[in-house]
Amino acid sequence: MGFVAEEVSRDGLGSLQEELTPINIRSAGVASMGGAEFDFKTAPCIRRALVEYAENGYYAFTWPIDGYRDRIEWWMANARNWEIDGAWVVPTLGTIFSVATCLRMLLGPQDSMIVQPPVYYRYEQAATRLGLKTVYNPLIEENGYYRMDLAGLERLMADEHNKLLVICNPANPVGRVWTRDELMSVSELSRRYGTIVVSDEIFAEVTFQRHETVPYASLGPGRNNAIVLTSIGKSFSCTGLNFANAIVPDDALRERFEAQRTRDHFGSIDPFGRQALMAAYTPEGLAWLRECVSYMGENRRIIASAIEDGGLGYVYPTEGTYVCWVRWDGISLEGEELNSFFERKALLEVEQGSEYGRHLERYSRINISGRHQQTCEAMERLKAAVSCCGFRKKG
Repeated sequence: MGFVAEEVSRDGLGSLQEELTPINIRSAGVASMGGAEFDFKTAPCIRRALVEYAENGYYAFTWPIDGYRDRIEWWMANARNWEIDGAWVVPTLGTIFSVATCLRMLLGPQDSMIVQPPVYYRYEQAATRLGLKTVYNPLIEENGYYRMDLAGLERLMADEHNKLLVICNPANPVGRVWTRDELMSVSELSRRYGTIVVSDEIFAEVTFQRHETVPYASLGPGRNNAIVLTSIGKSFSCTGLNFANAIVPDDALRERFEAQRTRDHFGSIDPFGRQALMAAYTPEGLAWLRECVSYMGENRRIIASAIEDGGLGYVYPTEGTYVCWVRWDGISLEGEELNSFFERKALLEVEQGSEYGRHLERYSRINISGRHQQTCEAMERLKAAVSCCGFRKKG
C-alpha cells in the first residue's frame, strides 16, 4: 500500500507539541503549524516493529550490535548515496546532546562556537547552558535566496578561539540544501584552520525538486575534522525517542568524541529507538519516506500559492527540510503583533522568525508536514483574517 497521511492523536500522551499550542487553537480543534514533527502517523513498518517489541516485554540496556551498524551502512548507501564504514558510527542520546558533547570536548572559557543565522536556535542554547560562547556568521540574503558568507566564515575560522562550526544541512529554517561547492569551500577552510565542523543532517533525506543532500563528511579536504549527525528523528518523526548517531570517519576524532560522549553519561541506546531504526532503515521504510516527502512537497505548494498569490509575503525556496521560511512583505505587522494576529485572528500557530536570529521580526517558520486538508484550511483562515482585519500593506 502506498503512503497515506493517517491522522494522529496527541491526546493524553504528554505531547510537547500539544502543550505548546495556544489554548484557543487547541480548543478550536485546529492543528498547529509550529514545531517540526509530522501531523500524521509515522511509517507502518516502524509501528509494527514497536508493537512487536513492546509485546516481547524486554526494555533493558541495549547496545549497537546484531546488525545495527550494517543497517546504517545500508541506509547511507541507498538513501544518501554515501558509502560508509560501520565502524565510523557512534550512537548518542540525540543531535543536541551530540553538539553539547562537541562543545565540552573542544571549548574552554575563552573559546566559541560558530553558527550561521537564521539557524536552529538549539545549537546556541546548548552552548549557553554550558556557559560557553557563540559567534555569528549570518547567511547572506540575495534576491530571495540565502547563501553562506564564506569570507566572513574564513575570518571567524582564522581566529584560534573559534574551534567549532555547526552547520545545518539542509538548513533549518531557511530550507537551503547546501551545494557540493559550498560545502567543499567550508571543508577547505576547516582543513586550513583546523576547525571542527559538525554537520547536522537529520533532515538529509527530506529534499525536493531533485536537490540532494551532500554528506559533509564525504568531502576530502576537511574530512578529518568532520562529524555528521544523523537520526530517524525528522525523517520518520521520531524525535521523542532521544537517540541519534554520529558518523566520524577520522579515527582520532572519533575516539575523542566517543570518550567525551561516555563522560557525558551515555549508557546505552534507547531500546525502542533501536527497533525503530532497524525497521525504518529498510527498503519498505525508504519507499514510504520517498512518498511522504512527495506528499509534503504538495503542502509547500499550497502554502506558497496562498501567501504569494494573495500578496501576503514571500516563501523562500524549500530545497530541503519540512519547514518553510516566510517573509511577510504584504502584512503591516511584525514581531509579537504579527504572531498575535496569526494566533488570535487566523488560528494559525507558526514560529516567530526572531527565534532563529536577529532582525527577523517579519519572518516566520511554518511546518509543512501536516495533512493536505489541514494545510488548505489554515491558508483559508489566514486569507480571511487578513481580509477582515485590514492589515495589508499599501503600495
